[in-house]
Amino acid sequence: MSQFYQRVCQQSLFTLVLLLCPVLAQAYLPGTIQRVSIVPKSAEPNAASESPAVDDDGSHVAFLSRATNISSIPVPPNTRQAYLRDMSNGSIQLVSLNPDGNPLPTGVQEVDISSDGQFVIFTSQYVTGPPKSFPSELYIRDMAAQTTTRITDYTSYNGFVDDGIAISSDGRYVSFSGHRSNLVPDLDSATMYVFRWDRLTGVTEVVSRSYFGEPVYGRGLTDISADGRFVLFESPRADITFGDTNDGNDVFVRDMEKGINLRASLANDGSQFDFYIMPARLSGNGRYVAMMILDDGKDPVYPDSNTGISLDGYVRDLMLNTTRRITISSEGYEANDYNSGLVSISQDGQVAVFESLSSNFDLADTNGDWDVFVRDVAHGHTDRVSRSMNGNFSGNLGSYTAVISDDGTHVAFASKASDLVAGDSNQVADVFIATLVEGTHFPRYRFKWPLEYNPWVNPYFKELVEKVLLDHDHNPRTKPVVVLDYEVTQWRESLLQVGSCLLPLPANEEQFTHMLLEGKYISAEGEESEWVDGCLPDAVLGAIRAELR
Repeated sequence: MSQFYQRVCQQSLFTLVLLLCPVLAQAYLPGTIQRVSIVPKSAEPNAASESPAVDDDGSHVAFLSRATNISSIPVPPNTRQAYLRDMSNGSIQLVSLNPDGNPLPTGVQEVDISSDGQFVIFTSQYVTGPPKSFPSELYIRDMAAQTTTRITDYTSYNGFVDDGIAISSDGRYVSFSGHRSNLVPDLDSATMYVFRWDRLTGVTEVVSRSYFGEPVYGRGLTDISADGRFVLFESPRADITFGDTNDGNDVFVRDMEKGINLRASLANDGSQFDFYIMPARLSGNGRYVAMMILDDGKDPVYPDSNTGISLDGYVRDLMLNTTRRITISSEGYEANDYNSGLVSISQDGQVAVFESLSSNFDLADTNGDWDVFVRDVAHGHTDRVSRSMNGNFSGNLGSYTAVISDDGTHVAFASKASDLVAGDSNQVADVFIATLVEGTHFPRYRFKWPLEYNPWVNPYFKELVEKVLLDHDHNPRTKPVVVLDYEVTQWRESLLQVGSCLLPLPANEEQFTHMLLEGKYISAEGEESEWVDGCLPDAVLGAIRAELR
């Protein structure tokens, strides 16, 4: 036996306990779901509602809707208007009003909300037509004062505000991008820039600057920290930070106080990603960046082998300079289908949400459509948020455009499913909010019995587990158990084969040891009425420990 396996075997007691029943950790788990897009004291919305934005604790949700029966104020037909729902009292207000108090004639493209729900920002084209073919403006609505202020002015320059607007927690700062050379002197009218606007002073600053401080091209879904100090943006420019040689789009965060830029789109070892193609989000504390990247081989723990199949989501810690993948199951499975390009992250960077077509993040995900997932970054758990009313199965149609509250306790999302809540019969997309409850995460694994189907199982452990289970009236022919084989000659074969599918394999011995001690991959599973939350009963575990001694 190799020294590597001797070291592993010396830890067999500790390790086997972890493998047969992984350490259960407190985590944020999906709870109740409520529909946000409703018509007070009336019928359901008569058209689709989408694109939610949520405040710091889930008490206010802004969203866009084409429905004409949500507000008592008549709105132009076939336009998306912005609304604000107060979840505490159920009231809904029309937000997309111009400074004169009338609904915007062309509707709204985007919306965002401050932490207390007082301020809502939104964009709108000034005249009807294809997006970005006419000037678009950025507005801020003070829900307390019931006033609307235009942040940008189309009369000065026929440019547009690009996709991606964000507002700080207190509503003071707003970040956005666009062709708006009139906002700051000496800008190129043909170049897109990223800006930060100060509501108190009325001053607009350029965010997208080179390491020499010169305004440069920037774009994309901008984001801003809670205090407005840090602003996230995208750019293909190579002169924003030193060492940028990948000739691709990257994610940057600018410290507006110190005037310095940090690149977020870096792998855990500091190397550059080959491709960055999707929007990113900044945590409220300005420390973490969540992003979707099409790349392979950059994951620090789990080998990234789904190249060409899916975008992968990562969280970058700008303080520790570490990067972790979030689009993986609790057991370490990679996505087996596409992840969307949208991701959202809590203020402390410990909880993230994303959408995926993958069916292997959850055993009960059988709808073959988009679903919303929450990743507890701190504990490494992934759970499905978009659940039907019975709390287990997928919704009967897709769910998408998810955002998480600053405190990480609520997820707002859009869905075409009709079985997430009772009484949903309008047959169009609606906006929902899910409450994440703090509870114990129980891993779910895919393993098969009998062990003969797994050719690499150590006979000693097989006989041991069979004996213990039979002694405790658990038939090992019907109750699946997985046992790690320590004595194979090739360490890669130490993870069991399951049917025709291999569990994710580590790339080297160090990663293998990490997975072993974390108990990520190996567990037991059986009928819920006879097994304890996916783990072996305490009596069975105790007997196995006794036998190992």
